[in-house]
Parts: sequence; C-alpha cells; structure tokens
Amino acid sequence: MNSTQATAGELIKKARKQAKLTQKQLATKYGIPTRSLEDWETNRHSCPNYVVTLLLHCLEIDFPTETVTKPAEPVYTFTDKYGKPLPQKLADLFRAEFLSGKVQEQPECSQDFYGETILTAGKRGKLYLCTDPKPNIDLNPEQEIPMGFEFRVIKEV
Repeated sequence: MNSTQATAGELIKKARKQAKLTQKQLATKYGIPTRSLEDWETNRHSCPNYVVTLLLHCLEIDFPTETVTKPAEPVYTFTDKYGKPLPQKLADLFRAEFLSGKVQEQPECSQDFYGETILTAGKRGKLYLCTDPKPNIDLNPEQEIPMGFEFRVIKEV
C-alpha cells in the first residue's frame, strides 16, 4: 500500500465522521464491538476488507453523503500453489506480473499416471502460472522465479 492510499481504519474513521457518529454510536448501530472499532481506526488491528466494504456501503445507505469513500482497489494476497503466503519480495514480483497480465490461469485439476482426473480445487484463490518472469537483483539466487512457477492469487473483496 503506498503512502497516498488510505488504510482500512482511516476509511472507516473518515466515513464515521462524515456520518457524524461517535465510535460508540457506530458500534451499537451495526453490532460491532467498540474495542474492535477502536483498534481498526487506530490501525492496531486490521479490519478484513470485506467488512470495510460492507460497513462503508451500510454507512452510505443509512447516512447518505456525497463524500463517503470506498476502497480504491481490491487487495490481492499471493501464495504458492499450496496456499502458503509468499515472501514479500516474491509477492511484489508476482503482483507486478499478475497486474501486467504476464500470467496464465491454470485449471484446478490434473491427470495422474493412469490418465485419471485429479481435482485440486478447494484451496482459496485462483491458480496461475508465471509465463514471463523477470529476475530481480534484490532476490537471493534461491528465490529467483522459475519459468512455469505456479502460484495462487486470493482477491479480498
């Protein structure tokens, strides 16, 4: 997240103030523990993106104003094909490849030695194949992205 993009807590706080609500009023109206709301607004704990989106939408409906802000873009989490989060430097490389379209979506099934179909669905996110990796000089040689590396992208809405 760059410095010009607001955090989830900042978005909630801004929308709450635009609705002219206190933390207690907002928490009571939507059944949110007051402590959780305080922690989100001060960035002590992160609020799930789907909660931010839902809360901002509810505030927009219940307290219409012209300036209630919505999250600018979806948040993507990058994992290996088994669902284990990638180290930040690798995730940044895959994010660039993913956003530039240099990846190929993979089917969620494969075939075994006998030609039987094996379903690999059930993991969160879609499976992608890196088709045009770019080595990064900041990475260790063990962390270079091999051609054909499979990874998952989980889109938080």
